[in-house]
Amino acid sequence: MTPEELVQNVLVGYGVSVSNVTYSGELTQRGSFRNGQTTNLGINRGVILTSGDIFDIPDACDGTVSANQNWGASDPDLVAISGQNIRDASVLEFDFIPQSDTLTFRYVFGSEEYNEYVCCQFNDAFGFFISGDGYNGPYTNNAENIAIIPGSLPPLPVTINSVNNGTVGSNCSPGGCTSLAYASLFVDNCEGGGFGTTIEYDGFTVVLTAQAIVTPCSTYHIKLAVGDASDGAFDSGVFLEANSFSATGLQISSNFSSSSSSYGALIEGCNDATLYFELVETLPDPYVIHFDYLGTAVNGVDYQLLPDSLVIPPGDIIDSLNIIPIQDFTVDPTRTLIIAFDY
Repeated sequence: MTPEELVQNVLVGYGVSVSNVTYSGELTQRGSFRNGQTTNLGINRGVILTSGDIFDIPDACDGTVSANQNWGASDPDLVAISGQNIRDASVLEFDFIPQSDTLTFRYVFGSEEYNEYVCCQFNDAFGFFISGDGYNGPYTNNAENIAIIPGSLPPLPVTINSVNNGTVGSNCSPGGCTSLAYASLFVDNCEGGGFGTTIEYDGFTVVLTAQAIVTPCSTYHIKLAVGDASDGAFDSGVFLEANSFSATGLQISSNFSSSSSSYGALIEGCNDATLYFELVETLPDPYVIHFDYLGTAVNGVDYQLLPDSLVIPPGDIIDSLNIIPIQDFTVDPTRTLIIAFDY
């Protein structure tokens, strides 16, 4: 797939529009995957970015494959996270406009550096760098990294040295380790209790969720990147769950009670229409939607009076507005109704 297809057709879910997709890295460092339910990965389908070769990943864990040295380009933000030189960076970037105030997506980070090189000189890293309204971070374009360990204070990036089996690697002496406290987030795929048969990486994280607070309808930029630290051997990769990159507020749909090919509108005495406002999941609190009625049609004059707000009760996911034209038995010009809403 092209970078645009990976983002538009695989990664993006509801409530987000994307543009200006770019990619840097080798062709075989990016791709899509499926059938994850047959593995211990925890994600069924999605996008993969790797510092090596994507075709090495679906294989039994034997500790020797996935050691490609592409000697590819570096990335300054990955250098800042790792504290080391970066090679073989695989970087996917795009602009996006969120519909609601919270962006989320799910991912798994895996590596061949586990477990022998935990806390060594090879701290392979990745990051999700978001920039735009409300962000003033230390990375390029004032971006912040949202690939962090849940609940860590201060926020700790997910890397080889921060999420692992809790022991220093056998191929190095202790030193340079940021944390060994998050073993519960680690899947020991190779050495820890039998060889994995479906994913080559020696270890990977459990499924984690990246989250960012955003301003609805503002334009943001995100860079998804992974790379090898120090040398180009023993690769790492990040799996991004399909359709999980979302900022879902409301899903809107409509239905006419009667329509035909000769008109696609509300006609006095002929039909009415229903607008449905639907959440993707139930919420613990009332969900209030405020309306403004614009256009040339007048609320309560050209159509039956509509309320200025609607409330989806806790535990429900959908409510609706019924729009009924008022039949006045006069010949009227065509009028428009625009319903603007915020939530």
